[in-house]
Amino acid sequence: MVAEAALRGSVRSFFEGLVPPEVIDAYDQLLASNGCAKDQAEALVGDAGLVEALTGWGMAHIQPHTPADPAWLRPASPDLALQGVLAGHQNRLARDQELLLDGHRRLADAQARFGADMNGRFPAHLVAVITDRAQISELSASTPRTKTG
Repeated sequence: MVAEAALRGSVRSFFEGLVPPEVIDAYDQLLASNGCAKDQAEALVGDAGLVEALTGWGMAHIQPHTPADPAWLRPASPDLALQGVLAGHQNRLARDQELLLDGHRRLADAQARFGADMNGRFPAHLVAVITDRAQISELSASTPRTKTG
């Protein structure tokens, strides 16, 4: 019993911060029972949303029914479940990166079209003409210097 509790605690630490706590609890329940009949899964893990979350994250899968057995919700082993969770995060990051890249392309297009006035000049709020020597010296001193080879 002590070894089982230690295993459950270490399994929990694999998923903390990666999936919501209620999904971890549902996985823990499913893992402790070594799965259950699909029609009893909602009662075991909490609700239909948690069953969907477990299968969506790759932490569990549904084995189809056979002539001898009903459809069964099986937990993935902790290493495979963690791999599924990480793959889900990686896929989401790839989608988000594509959105960000598309947004930057749109920004570059908008800046190319609207960055300068229609007459080719920069907007007045982006350009300042400074003729005061003290102000020029102050700005020059505050400008970061780069070393040249």
